[in-house]
Amino acid sequence: MIDVDLPPLPQHAVDLVAEAVPVRREGEPDTPPDTAAARILLGGPLAVPVTADYVADDVQLRTFIEGEAAHAVFHLVHAAVTFESAPADPPLELAVLGLRLSAVAGAIGGPDPVAWSMAPLRTTHPVQQSTTWRLGPKLTVLEVEASLGEVERTTSHRMDEVFIEAGRLLRSDPEWRFRRTSTSALDGAHRLVMVVRGARDAGVRAEVSVQATVRRRGLLGYRSKAMPPYVLAESKLVPPP
Repeated sequence: MIDVDLPPLPQHAVDLVAEAVPVRREGEPDTPPDTAAARILLGGPLAVPVTADYVADDVQLRTFIEGEAAHAVFHLVHAAVTFESAPADPPLELAVLGLRLSAVAGAIGGPDPVAWSMAPLRTTHPVQQSTTWRLGPKLTVLEVEASLGEVERTTSHRMDEVFIEAGRLLRSDPEWRFRRTSTSALDGAHRLVMVVRGARDAGVRAEVSVQATVRRRGLLGYRSKAMPPYVLAESKLVPPP
């Protein structure tokens, strides 16, 4: 096991556009406001090749990399997402950072690149929930009708709400989902790390997309405009030829 250094990741605002126009109510604009614009910042991605030298301090990892070297290469991909909002802004309900991986050159018939591992896999927030049951003399539940002689009992239990969740592991279309919970808004910066496995001598193209759902008189969906794809190279991501 080795420590992963987190490199600095310059961030840029994601240009989001409305996916669809919701049903218009009287007095509302014909199109939904672009409320999500400039509220999501993307850092990276930045890729570092995972070679035998990179993991030299861990014998097991070095043995694994050398055993895979005949047919596969690995890249450590760093990314970051920052959510910004003002108190008066409509809340972000959901955001999805997705990557589409594809081979761009190399051995014909090699395996498709995949997300070999991802972190965080899941981040949860604890929530304490209480449920009150009322039982009256007529055996009414949840106080269907008020009457004397009610018996009340409250039960409490702890549950976890998912805030960040990785999906589509070992596939070419991995993603991270961020959800607003009852105790936490979608806000702040979040670092993401992924190991990508690709075929030897084949470049890996990574296309990044962002989706967001905003609550404003209902749910409004937004999607990032197409971003230039990148190729995982020696020590950084460079535009494809």
